[in-house]
Order: sequence, then structure tokens, then C-alpha cells
Amino acid sequence: MDDAVTSKKQHIAELRSKQQLLQKEIIRVVKEIKNETDLKTNEILSANEQLSQLTLEENDLVEKIYHDQKLRATQEKELEELRLERLNIINKNKDTQKTQVHVLQYRSRLDQIASDRSMLDLEIKSQMNLLEEERQKEHDIISKMIKQHKN
Repeated sequence: MDDAVTSKKQHIAELRSKQQLLQKEIIRVVKEIKNETDLKTNEILSANEQLSQLTLEENDLVEKIYHDQKLRATQEKELEELRLERLNIINKNKDTQKTQVHVLQYRSRLDQIASDRSMLDLEIKSQMNLLEEERQKEHDIISKMIKQHKN
């Protein structure tokens, strides 16, 4: 029986030794799992921080795009207004040019009328001089006739 007890004690000692080895292995594996868990947790936290940063950057970019689109729409509206203003100016310039052409035509016509009037004035003066000469001649003839008749 002593052998059986010794054998059992030896078996218990072996089991305790195996238990200690297993406990050490379990502690090592638990530490390894904890380290890996900590590492993965840190990676997840880092990824979450990066994701948060990217989300902020995305929001900033979306806001900038919205602002730029709004600015572009405003600039396109201003450009269209400037185009319309330019067309109006071009049309006014065309009207002004037409008016200037008409003014030049009227001035030319007025110059022609003034020239014709001067010519007519000269003609009238010439005719008046001729008429005056004729009257003088008539007067001279009548005076001669009266003188002759008195004589």
C-alpha cells in the first residue's frame, strides 16, 4: 500500500508540476492575448482618430465645395450680367453710330442748303443790280424824253 500511496503521491506531484506548467502557460497566453488585445485596441483607437480626422477633413472639403459652388454661381451670374451690359453698350454704340451718321448727313445737307442759299443770295443780288440798272436806264430814258419833250 505504501507503494500505492507513494505512486499516488508521485502522480499528484507530477499533476501539480503539470498544473504549474499549465498555469504558467495560461498566464503567458493570457498576457500574450492581453498584449495583442491592447495592441488591437490601440490600432482601433488610432483608426478611429484617423477616421474622425478624415471625417472633419471631409466636412471641411464639403463645406469648401459648397462655398466654391456658391461663389461660382455668383460669378456666373455676374458674368451673365456683364455680358448683357456689354450687349446693351454695343447696341447703344450702334445707335450712337447711326445717330452720328444721321447728324453727319444732316450737317452735309445743311451745308448744301447754306451753299445753295449763298448762291441764291448772290443770284438775287445780281438780279437786283440788273433790275436797278434797268430802272436807272428807264429813268434816264424817261428823263431824256421829258427833256426832249420840254424842248
